Amino acid sequence: MNHYNYQTSLKQIWTDAVAKYEAGNREPENYFDEDTLADLASVGLNTMDVYDYAEDYVSGGEPDFETFLMVC
Repeated sequence: MNHYNYQTSLKQIWTDAVAKYEAGNREPENYFDEDTLADLASVGLNTMDVYDYAEDYVSGGEPDFETFLMVC
């Protein structure tokens, strides 16, 4: 992940996670491939950091991506 534009990569990762959750996938261990996990780790994140926010967003409409980005 390029650290100068990591926000763009995180947006895609978050959008994909939201789509998977909306599609009924409730198994976070299947959300990301090894490359994506490495990208997340490079900015100090892991699967559950993204999954929890995606779950909350789909279930309650918040937090949105921008809030996720500010917290992460």
